[in-house]
Amino acid sequence: MPARTFDAAGTGIDPYRRLSASQTNLWTSCPRKWFYAYRHGLKGPMPPVIIRGNAAEACLSRIMQESPVLIAPDSTTLLTSPLTADKDPDYDDTTNWLAQRLDARPEGDWPDSREALETWALARLDFHFDACWEAAVHNWKITKNRSGSIEDADEDECRVMIAAGIRMHLDEVERCLEANGGPMLEAWRAGEARPDSPAPDGFPLIWNTPHKAARSSGEVTWCEAWELARPWFVDPDAGP
Repeated sequence: MPARTFDAAGTGIDPYRRLSASQTNLWTSCPRKWFYAYRHGLKGPMPPVIIRGNAAEACLSRIMQESPVLIAPDSTTLLTSPLTADKDPDYDDTTNWLAQRLDARPEGDWPDSREALETWALARLDFHFDACWEAAVHNWKITKNRSGSIEDADEDECRVMIAAGIRMHLDEVERCLEANGGPMLEAWRAGEARPDSPAPDGFPLIWNTPHKAARSSGEVTWCEAWELARPWFVDPDAGP
């Protein structure tokens, strides 16, 4: 749940660039290696462990992109984002974002506890995992500058990582619930709190319609907290 908005214009930082864990670890171990790798593109061979990390990130992003109000646990719906020719999310396209066309599930099917929300998210893990793993394997295989063997990539460990990421996000969802949605709850319920650089959620950049999870009043629900606590992450459909 954001505590404050990000002033991209004031910082001069591209909101769609990020400092990854890999960059942070490399900088900590050797700033010169970071300089060569990220300023000059002189990176070492890509080990198969990268498959695990890339698949975990892609799968977790897919799950957090979705809404338990719009997507059933066993749904085959995929919230693909419209892209520009440069493979960036096409926020000028106002018609091809899928979430705006989805109907809400019957309210009795909405997760109403942390346990129910985790069950839903783990079911979405099962749906997304194979495609994310296969894409990560493919990208590693077509990389000429790679090392190691595909046998060194561990699918089970990757699933464990994703499940841990889900539980970490649910910690934030629960904090949001305990804060009764935070200071932006009423504005969000009215469709008035969409940030300038929203997290991928299947909706266009400009979207002022209240979310189908939004209640008109009362305490924040688990499904509302899931939406409010969504962190920013790279759109899983965006190109490298």
